[in-house]
Amino acid sequence: MDENRFTINLPTKDDETVKAQIITVFSDKSRDYIALMPETEDDENPEERIVLLYRYKEIKASSDGGAVSENGGEINGIELIEIKSDMEFNSALAKFEEMVGA
Repeated sequence: MDENRFTINLPTKDDETVKAQIITVFSDKSRDYIALMPETEDDENPEERIVLLYRYKEIKASSDGGAVSENGGEINGIELIEIKSDMEFNSALAKFEEMVGA
């Protein structure tokens, strides 16, 4: 995994976390998406690794220290949102593949 890239900890169904490299962030049809590549034990074959796509929102800190999602303040984190619609997923996937030349 490229040491100069940003990473994020993804929660798993087992209440554990896995580190994932942020591949890119992009917009499609006025929604923001993030492409993530989870780290694996076998990082020798990166072309065989999976890429996960999520919709995401930036979480910003309000002046009183609470988190707000769409209004002012500094970015305090991100919220990952599972893409449940096949149509939305396919659209985001096509945009991602166009960006990376797949």
